[in-house]
Amino acid sequence: MVWKNEDLSEVSQAIESQENVLFMDLQQEYSIESLRIFYAKDSLALAAKNKEFLSVETSCDGKVWEKLGGELLDSIEISDFLEIPIYQALNARYIKISHQPIPLDFKVFIRKYSGLFISPTQAGWGDRMIAILNCMAMAKYTGFKWGTL
Repeated sequence: MVWKNEDLSEVSQAIESQENVLFMDLQQEYSIESLRIFYAKDSLALAAKNKEFLSVETSCDGKVWEKLGGELLDSIEISDFLEIPIYQALNARYIKISHQPIPLDFKVFIRKYSGLFISPTQAGWGDRMIAILNCMAMAKYTGFKWGTL
């Protein structure tokens, strides 16, 4: 994932459970950066093995639902939870998740910054300082975050 945890804001709301489906209304539409799905400790390995049965649907109006698939579900990262990096590929207000085993919880994250400037120069010290200063100035001007390699 490109963003560190401190660069993300959690926008999760209360979860409703309806017949093995978790449902969340975010109260407004967001460009979603990441979803984190939490399971009981003994169920995480089973959930990771059965991730092809994971169903995630999003909607902006609660009427027309779009199912996540393809590359988004292929890029699931596994640690203490399943993480689906979405990289602002969709906007959503409503989210539905169904899976076997049933998740305990899920959290929704958005970016704090709209972009990222990185100075990737491998030259001498002076050239690196100029690149860093340029990145800092551009980040301040645009509201992006800046970093170095």
